Amino acid sequence: PSSTLGRALVNVLIIIGLLYLSIPLGILGSAFTHAWDRRYQLLAIIQARKRITCHGFSATDIVKLFRHFAQCNGGEMDMETFIPMIKHLSMGFLSGDAVELFRCVDVSGCGVITEQELVQLLF
Repeated sequence: PSSTLGRALVNVLIIIGLLYLSIPLGILGSAFTHAWDRRYQLLAIIQARKRITCHGFSATDIVKLFRHFAQCNGGEMDMETFIPMIKHLSMGFLSGDAVELFRCVDVSGCGVITEQELVQLLF
């Protein structure tokens, strides 16, 4: 453009175009950040699945074990009951692994889990 108005309009359009193109980068960055924040949870789930299948446990076995440990809690289990149950499996879970797995199962954040939530996550 040869006029001042034309140059100003082109400059405004360039800035708007750059801002418009930066939106997808922000969305992608946000998705990556969210996945990176959840990496420990995803790793805990993967490790738990591997350990349970390698030791030959089935969904039925996990349900029976859950019901045995959750007898006094009306079919729900809190973290204080969950950690001894996981250690009872003798599959090399550390306390931190058990806590992270509990947090993965407790998606509602209410502090208790049900057998359905546990089996759904692991199998």
